[in-house]
Amino acid sequence: MNRTEIARATGNAVALATVLDGDELQRIAKTSNKSEIDSTLRTYGSHVREFAKYCEGRGWSFVPGNVFARATDKESTTTTVEIVGAPARVDWVLAHLQTLADNGASLATIDGRIRALNRWHVVNGYTEPTEPMVYRPNHDAVTKWYEGCQNTYAELNANGERLQREAPGLLRSDLRAMVRACDTTTLTGLRDRALLLIGWGGAFRRSELVGVTLENITYDNEGRGILVSVYNTKTNKRSATVKQIDSNTNDPELCPLRALNAWLERAGITSGLVFRSVSKSGAIGETLSARMVDKIVREYDNNAGINKGFSAHSLRAGYATQATIDNVPDALIRAQGWADNSTVVFRYQRRAMPFTQRRIGGS
Repeated sequence: MNRTEIARATGNAVALATVLDGDELQRIAKTSNKSEIDSTLRTYGSHVREFAKYCEGRGWSFVPGNVFARATDKESTTTTVEIVGAPARVDWVLAHLQTLADNGASLATIDGRIRALNRWHVVNGYTEPTEPMVYRPNHDAVTKWYEGCQNTYAELNANGERLQREAPGLLRSDLRAMVRACDTTTLTGLRDRALLLIGWGGAFRRSELVGVTLENITYDNEGRGILVSVYNTKTNKRSATVKQIDSNTNDPELCPLRALNAWLERAGITSGLVFRSVSKSGAIGETLSARMVDKIVREYDNNAGINKGFSAHSLRAGYATQATIDNVPDALIRAQGWADNSTVVFRYQRRAMPFTQRRIGGS
């Protein structure tokens, strides 16, 4: 099997079946399915299902099948790869995207929908359709439409008719108000306080936060803080991203270590995942979903009377913004999980930068 065949195989389920035996097919497909983290695949699946609902409403026969589940995941050694869905037409995709735009969807949502459909068609082997109207990944017509959509949105923003919104950064004062709203006489309140302070102090993505285990936490011998090793992040899959979270002895109310230890001790957690569900009866579950993190942040935004529209991402955005306000060096901010050339973290920093530092030429 030469390199060309392997390249074709890992990108196209149909090609896999033509060049490999059953055992090889299963092993390579299983590894290929790890190319995206689970949270990304769940998001893609949601996008594809929304497109399928739209098509069904129009009487169009797009069949999503078992979204992103390859037949090679099954316990089978046959070389037959089942195509789990029928492809879309490019005019269906364009009509759907235009409907999203007309209904005020953000560019991020539209971009996500396109990426998900591209990935679905690759996974199902629809990369080189024989019919002109059958959709293929990165279709020229869709690319051209999206570029036009970007220009339209930019014009609307410039005219004040449509403002692109991002999750607002949750600053220290907001965090304090939310922490004070936590009822620490309950297990849920203890967990939520720890989750907010650890999530903010480590600039965590929600998918990373729910995956933190005690085994990946190292306590400083002198009580100065903890180091949290995070694996398989959105931007780093080769090594661990190590997040340093300092204790806050000067402000015990906002000390992440005190909050973390109080939760772990009360919940009796000595190994495994740190953040877990809590039932109404006080029973501790095995896991906590990423969606629940978002729900918790939104709940305390409301309970604390802040009402700024915070989401789970506001913890990460707020850390970067507050750190910039506090004159934390760029390198230390980015070490919490951003690439050295991250344009995202630059946006947070620019919002927090004093006007005197924004002047070109220093005058």
